[in-house]
Amino acid sequence: MSRTLVICISFVLFININFAYSYDDEDVKHFLKNSECNECDLSNYNFENSYLDQAIINNSNLTNTNFNNAKMANSQIKNSDFTNSTFIKTDMPTTKIENSIFRNVNFEEVNLTSSTISDSNFVKANFNLGKMYGVIIKSSILDEAIITNVNIQKATLSSSSFINVNFNKSLLSLSLMDSTNLSSSNLAQSKARGVNFSNSNLEFADLSYASFRRSVFLKSNMKNVKYKGANFYKSVFTGADMSTIMSENIHFKKSILCKTKMKDVIINRDCRN
Repeated sequence: MSRTLVICISFVLFININFAYSYDDEDVKHFLKNSECNECDLSNYNFENSYLDQAIINNSNLTNTNFNNAKMANSQIKNSDFTNSTFIKTDMPTTKIENSIFRNVNFEEVNLTSSTISDSNFVKANFNLGKMYGVIIKSSILDEAIITNVNIQKATLSSSSFINVNFNKSLLSLSLMDSTNLSSSNLAQSKARGVNFSNSNLEFADLSYASFRRSVFLKSNMKNVKYKGANFYKSVFTGADMSTIMSENIHFKKSILCKTKMKDVIINRDCRN
């Protein structure tokens, strides 16, 4: 092996080792003792199974960090970066998250019950099988996130972006999803009874075989939506744009379709209001 090759390999190993241990030791000790992190670097550290309830995290770097199975209930997170971190089975109900980045984070089976999220980035985050009952999400970006098989009932998902999000088989009943961009999202087979979708964009969304009984779609954009087998019993579509409906077996029984754009619509006769 040449001297040049040995030097190159040694340099690569040096870079990888330094990347893997980029956290600050003093910051880690302080955080584990006090559950407090202000302007600190905890990136790449392993906090798996740690007890961190009521943690306070501000203006900090926690990228590529492992919080799997950690206890973080009632925590406060603000202005921090958790890109590529993992929160698998993490218990963090009633947590408050503001202006933070959780891009490409794995939240599988996480407990975020009654938590509040605002002005944050969760692009490509994975919440599969998570608990998000009563969660409040406002002015945030969750594009391309995975929210499958999740209990997200009685939640508030307002003024946020959920473009191309997968909600397949999730429970969304009695939630508020107004003024939200859900274009190209997959809500197939979801349970969304009594949900308010007013002023939302659902263009190109897949609503196949989902239940939207008693839901509200006031002034919503529903063009190019897949409706096959969807149930809209007693739902309200006043002012909605459904001008491109061509699906079969849509159930609109007792729904309100006043001032709804429905050009070239095909609806089963027994489904008319």
